This record gives sequence, structure tokens and C-alpha cells, in this order.
Amino acid sequence: MVAPPCCIVCGQLGILKDQLQSVQFTDYDPSWTTPDWDDTGSTHNSMGVHGPEGLGMFCRTHLEGAMQLRRLTLAEAVARLQKESTSTREAPYSEGS
Repeated sequence: MVAPPCCIVCGQLGILKDQLQSVQFTDYDPSWTTPDWDDTGSTHNSMGVHGPEGLGMFCRTHLEGAMQLRRLTLAEAVARLQKESTSTREAPYSEGS
């Protein structure tokens, strides 16, 4: 069983269409393809996203910030967004949100 995609910053699940959007960063690898043996989407990049390095999935809350940080690597952008979320005391995601 494959877990549904989630926001790489807060963990919000992307079960419904348009809950998450992907963003490409400077370390994006456009030559990446899913291996032939992976028919369940089990391969992922170093940040846990199914896809090439430099590709992140973001919820609506974090999408704008991610888009503004596309000049960074994915890891740098996520670290910055997580730090900003902590400093603004963003409430953790809950099912009712």
C-alpha cells in the first residue's frame, strides 16, 4: 500500500484533488523517470517525495512561500519554510482544517 502524498512542510495529506501542488527547485532533475519496476510509486527523492530530486509537494498554506524560494534547493527551501512555520507558531494540521 502506498501512502497518499503530503505537504513536505507540515504533513497535510493530499487525498483530494488540488490539495497539494508540486514545485520545482534549482536541484530539480528533469531527466528522472520512474523505474520500470516501480508500479506502486514507491521510489522517492531524498526528501520523501515521489519524483526527482528538487521536486516538492506543498499544501495551500505553504505553496506561496515555496514558489518564492524556487531559487534554492528543495532541502534549503523546506528548512526555511519549517523555520518560518515554527517562528509564526503555525498550528499543526488537523483533519478538520
